[in-house]
Amino acid sequence: MARFVKLQHASRLRGVALKQHAELHGRNNTVIQIQGDGNTIVPSLPHLTLPRYLTRRGQIASEADLLSPYGMTIPMAGREAQMADLHRWMTSGPSISIRVLTGEAGSGKTRIALELCDIAIAEHWDAGFMTDRELIRFLAQQNLSTWGWQHPTLIVIDAVATRARLLHDWFVELADNAGDPQRLLRILLLERHADPSGGWWELAFGRGGWDAQALRHLLDPPDRAVLLPALAGSEERRRILAAVIERAGSVVRPPVLGADPAFDRQLADLSWGGEPLFLMMAGLTAARAGLGHVLALARTDLAFTIADSELNRIKGIAGDSGVNADFLGHIAAYVTLCRGLGRTAIEEAIDEEKEALRRQSAGDPPDIADALNAALPGEGGTISPILPDMVGEAVILRVFNRLAREAQLEAVSRASRRARARVAATAIRIAQDYSLEGDQAPLDWADQMVQENASDLPDLAEIVGQIPLHTLVLRDRAAAIYAVIGERARQFLSFEDNEQTRALLAFSLHNLATYLSELGRREEALTVAQEAVAILAPYFLGRPLAFVQWMATMVKNYLDLIERLDREPDAALLHPIFEAFEALESGARNEPEG
Repeated sequence: MARFVKLQHASRLRGVALKQHAELHGRNNTVIQIQGDGNTIVPSLPHLTLPRYLTRRGQIASEADLLSPYGMTIPMAGREAQMADLHRWMTSGPSISIRVLTGEAGSGKTRIALELCDIAIAEHWDAGFMTDRELIRFLAQQNLSTWGWQHPTLIVIDAVATRARLLHDWFVELADNAGDPQRLLRILLLERHADPSGGWWELAFGRGGWDAQALRHLLDPPDRAVLLPALAGSEERRRILAAVIERAGSVVRPPVLGADPAFDRQLADLSWGGEPLFLMMAGLTAARAGLGHVLALARTDLAFTIADSELNRIKGIAGDSGVNADFLGHIAAYVTLCRGLGRTAIEEAIDEEKEALRRQSAGDPPDIADALNAALPGEGGTISPILPDMVGEAVILRVFNRLAREAQLEAVSRASRRARARVAATAIRIAQDYSLEGDQAPLDWADQMVQENASDLPDLAEIVGQIPLHTLVLRDRAAAIYAVIGERARQFLSFEDNEQTRALLAFSLHNLATYLSELGRREEALTVAQEAVAILAPYFLGRPLAFVQWMATMVKNYLDLIERLDREPDAALLHPIFEAFEALESGARNEPEG
């Protein structure tokens, strides 16, 4: 076991050599590459546009708008330490750095990123968010290894689990870019969860090998996400409540600290009181109905209250536009399930939904799309989902639960054909946020998406990669998915034994073992974990640097299960692996710096 402790120092092994990059230029919020006299933009060269959603700020057409982080409608409270830490990361350290910021739904990840962008702009950086459309366009460009930036640049990528597979190749290119200490590049990734031992993290940063080793050097910190904590102080919670109530135009105010000890205790003890979004929802509800019962509501009660108000607003727009109110509500939920859609896709979806739901008299697709655009305007002519996420999810449940079960599944399937990864992410999030309240529907949706993608291993891996490794609601389903992936990978391995298939099989077995252990099925987990180590061992031993970091994680998982079950490890399997790790560490110690 002493030898195994040395595995944790494997990060000292050097990654691949970095190459010099071309001279590059950018301006405003568009990161672009320029050649010649510095005044001519070359459209064929890689460039990137980063919106900051300035047009959404202060725009309050609905209660949901007041809650949306993009509106920045009230001052941010209680995040001073986190902002200071992010600013230190942004302005110091290596030329290129990636940070993963995680937090519960409603914790304020997007708002913090917007605030950081504002600070960056004030300090003469280029900064903004990378949208789905821009990500796809950007990654389709050629020669990304020569892409660059004239000014220090901050790129924010939200909901990164749905984009992990797309981002991997770009991150590999960045690992091969020397950067410039005078022009820092910072990439901030936002997601609810991140576990370096599995899930979307492995899709984005690799399962081992040279790519994973190189990408690890870009990450700060290198082996974990930074968790955004809950708001701890009662005064911070009170400030958010009061600010939202005032912004809503109400004269209601929470009692000052100490004036009502019972209120103070209740506010401090709230299960959802540490998440700014739910405090804002409570403030909105209190603005209408008073503070009396608000603090007794569950987080989902708050979300459904705002969702009902949002649906009523959308139906009012339908009446003004001469389209069917219930159908417009359905399309708004459909778009939210897809996390937004473009105009062409919306009109096609409207036609399809009218046919499927037998609502041919609901209105003409262009008229319905116009009404939806009035209700949910997005960037660049797109239709936005209902935000924030918890409210959008509640709207989806309200609308889809009015359909029969089969009709629900068919509607989710139709949406999935347009935006598979985003629909999967939304369904998984709804299951996490609402299934503990007794709603089975999103679990059924997630099951169906797995069945529909069972023959496509990369797609299936992307879906399951969005499920947290430590999840109460979905862990049995995640275990079943990894079992399917593992079985299919074994089939591939039987007629094509190569590194990629072995890595996929070992990856699947490792994660399957994790979920089985979480489910209390540790005997099965041990068998699977040992198989994962054995599958990859021949490649690890033959090419010792290729899988060192990931192999260390798998071996640790195996030994943890051995210890829990009070078993003896397979010495024949582990001895050569430990010897190889020891040799690697010795080589890393003796390698000169430079």
